[in-house]
Amino acid sequence: MISYVGLAVAAVTGIVVGATIYWTGQRSGLGASLPRSPPGGHIGPPGEAP
Repeated sequence: MISYVGLAVAAVTGIVVGATIYWTGQRSGLGASLPRSPPGGHIGPPGEAP
């Protein structure tokens, strides 16, 4: 039987970890060197500033 609670916890944990890593990279100035932030363009969740 699939545990929907377990899936929900895993999904939320993954989102939180990913957001924390992304935010830390931006704050430390590493965002420009990451593939997700290429020069001249913005790749990320909609609604974020370029």
